[in-house]
Amino acid sequence: MKELSQLSILYVDDDDLMRFSLPRVLGKHVKEITVAENGLQGLELFEKCRHDAVITDLEMPVLNGVEFMKRLREYYGDVPIIVLTAFEDQAELAKDADVVLAKPLLIKKVVAALGECAKK
Repeated sequence: MKELSQLSILYVDDDDLMRFSLPRVLGKHVKEITVAENGLQGLELFEKCRHDAVITDLEMPVLNGVEFMKRLREYYGDVPIIVLTAFEDQAELAKDADVVLAKPLLIKKVVAALGECAKK
């Protein structure tokens, strides 16, 4: 079990604004955040550095969030995954996730979800 401030996070999202803003805010709470713009890039980065937790969007080009999570589970087992989605009806697609959060986000909910991931 790690402290929240010791976590290494991989954040995967194709939205430029989210990729810029969320890591800036979360960076105050965690040790490190690595950013990828699609699931394929996310897998490549995760392979290089096994992060403590993953935050991902569902709708992305190249490799979407659903496929990204399936591959993470297949190759790396039980890494904690938090899904961020703007579409509540897509929550059922995130069955491989530990936590599903709806956009727009409340940072305190993301931080709380990461805190739960730290306990695993």
